[in-house]
Amino acid sequence: MSMRLAAVLMCALLAGCSSSEVGFGTPVQPSPGAFPGHRETITGAVEVQGNGCIDLDLGAQGRRWIVWPEGTTTGGDGADIIVDDHAVTGADTLTGTGALATASVLPGWESEDSYFGGFGRFCSADDLGIVVFDDVAVAS
Repeated sequence: MSMRLAAVLMCALLAGCSSSEVGFGTPVQPSPGAFPGHRETITGAVEVQGNGCIDLDLGAQGRRWIVWPEGTTTGGDGADIIVDDHAVTGADTLTGTGALATASVLPGWESEDSYFGGFGRFCSADDLGIVVFDDVAVAS
């Protein structure tokens, strides 16, 4: 296990670290369409896991780990993901354009020591798959 992943796991267990102190930050696609996959309109409910990972519940299509669009910002010392000036919570529904894919499309996935390889595995992206948003909004 990498030292970085071990630090994140310890932080999660102790529940005393903010993402600005240690952790992975927010998984973001560097530009729209940078990660491969068929683009489509995607709508689902946000699910925040006990370990802090954020998934999108697509109903019959299951849950997927979210990779946010370029320019996604954070607030609350890095602990909140902000979409349309709104801190995303488990009560929100998101809609946007993006791709449903396996985690293997993420750069560096094959290495547990890479950003996406470590963070994605921590968030079970290898089991769940991913949703990569090119753009996203909180549905009203």
